[in-house]
Amino acid sequence: MTHPRALLRALLLTIGLTLSLVATSAPVVASSSVTYRESFETGFGEWKPDTDGNARDWSIERELAIQTMVPPVDGFWQLSYYLDGTFDDGTIWIERTIDIPAGDVRVDVSFWLRSMTAGTINTWPVVGYAGPDDPKAEQDLAIIGQTEEMAGWTKYKFQRNFANKDQEKIFVAVGISATWETPRTYPVDLVEITVTP
Repeated sequence: MTHPRALLRALLLTIGLTLSLVATSAPVVASSSVTYRESFETGFGEWKPDTDGNARDWSIERELAIQTMVPPVDGFWQLSYYLDGTFDDGTIWIERTIDIPAGDVRVDVSFWLRSMTAGTINTWPVVGYAGPDDPKAEQDLAIIGQTEEMAGWTKYKFQRNFANKDQEKIFVAVGISATWETPRTYPVDLVEITVTP
């Protein structure tokens, strides 16, 4: 005859193992997040260059790594942001639209920018935007960092939250602003947008 305590111990052990299995297999629900990823290997994708029109000269072009001897973060291609800051003014960026679902939504944006040197003097603002309106002016884009934070590739990121009743289209932009009277070129690569309901 089995002792009642032994039966109780066996029962508790079985319940414990069952709960343990349930706990470890709980995250089975697939995430409903959607990520848009672009490293400019075959073109600009859905992105297009834009500016506030205040710079003396500017361009945003695709560059093959072998031409510049600057290895990209991802693949073989990257963007080259050229901004002539002679007027001590001007903001350039790339932008695209994405659809976000109804309800509370978080949008995370990240991209990589390469600085030749590290320093704290004469840096330029790194800017970003996510919102319902097409950005047109420097003040539309928030400062999310500074160039020259470190030599080499630096990952910049920002996050925005939306509480919308209906499905909505938003604009996303990443760029730089001139705050020093000199021309500069910065490589940019691997832009990612993650939408999480």
